[in-house]
Amino acid sequence: MPCMGLSKCIPYPYSYIIQKPDPNVEWYEAYRDIGNKRYRQFQGSDAKTVIQNAIDALDAGGIFMKYAPYNFSDSAVIQDKKIKLWSDGAIINNNHATNPAFIIRSTSSFWDVEGSVIKGFQINGNASKANNGVLIQDAIRVTLEDIDIANTNIAVELKNVTSWSEANILRNIYVSDALYGVKFTDGGSGHQSFDLTNINHFIMNIYRSGAYGLYMADSHMNRGVINNFTTWHHADSCYGFYFADSTQPQMINAFLGCVGFESFVTTPTALYGIRMGSQPIYPYKAYFVGSFTSYVTGTTNNFIPTNCPQWVNKNNGTGTITAGNTYVDVTHNLSITPDITRISLIPKDNLNGKYLWISGSNSTSFRINISSSDTVNHNIGWSYD
Repeated sequence: MPCMGLSKCIPYPYSYIIQKPDPNVEWYEAYRDIGNKRYRQFQGSDAKTVIQNAIDALDAGGIFMKYAPYNFSDSAVIQDKKIKLWSDGAIINNNHATNPAFIIRSTSSFWDVEGSVIKGFQINGNASKANNGVLIQDAIRVTLEDIDIANTNIAVELKNVTSWSEANILRNIYVSDALYGVKFTDGGSGHQSFDLTNINHFIMNIYRSGAYGLYMADSHMNRGVINNFTTWHHADSCYGFYFADSTQPQMINAFLGCVGFESFVTTPTALYGIRMGSQPIYPYKAYFVGSFTSYVTGTTNNFIPTNCPQWVNKNNGTGTITAGNTYVDVTHNLSITPDITRISLIPKDNLNGKYLWISGSNSTSFRINISSSDTVNHNIGWSYD
């Protein structure tokens, strides 16, 4: 029957409009426009089934879900289709034990889901906080935007199984209480590239020990952007960003900038802003607020920021080897243990044929040695860059 009660002025050319007529009754309806009339095509007491019927009826198109609470028994899956799924703030209560609320994936070519969108939802996990928010798998040009996600295991997972991923966008995402905010996962096929990924304005409140704001395993992002990503730490024993040891550079020609880590834990014991792996990363504008066990852990020399006031990875000064001595210990005031091969020495006076070398580098100092003592002082300039 034609639907006369739904508004005709929704500003997008949706193929389906889904509503819950009574927010207190588990009954859902999917309407489709045919000509100048709107017909109810699917209906039932299971929100996931009604929504999945609408998705399956399309190869491409738009679906609008009107604001209401929707109780999902399992994932709504956009597979090998180009679907734009929008809402004005619909609340998705994901009741499945482990599965995500939404999945976008290809099974053959990532072009099959190109341009798909999920926008404007609130996603709540189950009581055990063991299920997930959104999975984007083997995809290109998929957008996840204006999403609030709470009480999940993984809020957003980017996963490669049969292909690599390219040009996917996460924008304006707010996460509260997840074990992983964004998780990059390689499905075991060896396709580990997340090219041109764009994560912009991502905020995560961390309330659980063992949590990660962003987790990247043996994977890499080529020419991508992570910008304006903030983690607020309300629990100890967790990480803002975790870069695992990797066999390949993890951010190749990629921009990591305006990232912040704020701790509300008074006396942390294992709280870290960033865990660095075996590959160097070059952030621009990183900041840390509050108490951390350490701002950076792991292979700290691989954290090479620009404009990070709390992390000093460049410095210079002068050490004086006094008459009669063969060395001087120099306090370097760096946030890392310096690699002695990167310390440059510049004598400021005549060494009279003597030579210098460096030894004993640690977290607070290094030693400048001279081949034999002299009757005068020698001032040695040093720099670490």
